[in-house]
Amino acid sequence: MKKIQATVFVVLCLIVAIAFVAYANYKHELNVDTLVDKLRQEYPVDTNLHAVIFQGSDLPTTYGSHVIDDIFLEQAIPQLVIYDNGLVVFSCEIANWPPICISPLTNERVEKLVDDLKSTGIFTWTPPVMSLSGPSSSETLTIRTPKLYSPHRWITGNRASPLLYGPNPLTDSLEIIHEFIEEARGKVQHFEPDLVALTLKERCTSHDYLSQSACTNLEAWPFDFSPPYDAMETMNCERGLEIPQPFAKIKMAIPSLSGRVLHMFQDGNRVVQIEIRPYLPGEKVRVSCSDDR
Repeated sequence: MKKIQATVFVVLCLIVAIAFVAYANYKHELNVDTLVDKLRQEYPVDTNLHAVIFQGSDLPTTYGSHVIDDIFLEQAIPQLVIYDNGLVVFSCEIANWPPICISPLTNERVEKLVDDLKSTGIFTWTPPVMSLSGPSSSETLTIRTPKLYSPHRWITGNRASPLLYGPNPLTDSLEIIHEFIEEARGKVQHFEPDLVALTLKERCTSHDYLSQSACTNLEAWPFDFSPPYDAMETMNCERGLEIPQPFAKIKMAIPSLSGRVLHMFQDGNRVVQIEIRPYLPGEKVRVSCSDDR
């Protein structure tokens, strides 16, 4: 009788232990289906915020593109974004990550900027097609208002811009924008986002090109949720699955953020690479493939 009671007690303990582990795993599992709704409630987006001017490039330090309101941005940290309410966001040299500064001007100042750009003829000008040999990077200037839209893309070889080939509306426009940025620098604040996007990609698999040495001696996965492997595999993202996370949580897990913010971590017998980019003002929160941004 005592043996039976002992056996029952052991079985009950095992059941409780298994249930506890299952609950713990469930608690820390990242449910991507509910993640966005929860973050949208906690960090509502200013739907009245509209980007008017974007200047950026797809330099090696950034990649991909993402949508901010109704304008298509071409890099993770742009050189410049100007909103219709006077908010100016631009890349800057700063000790803290992300290397982004903001400056609050007025919507009247933005309207004057658009009028100054319009006087150059940029909204009706078609840039010449140029082909340069050697290493190149794509540069973008987009100006968009309710009535005016002027996208321009040009190629630079070894950063030697074809703008040097002579005066044109694009050259004049960039000079006007440069003067505007210098004015904005008079009221500079460091931009710290509420949310950042984590791009997750499983590495060190049988199909990966990384060497074995790059896949060993890695830090343990630092976050309080498990990587959403099912979603990563289901969506089959080439560059990785992008998920939103509160910036405060990321700073606690990775205190030394800098540069491109690319890390690899060991999660049990799997290796996960993450890249971090800030959500800019007005950007919609979502889960997606980073190459679809």
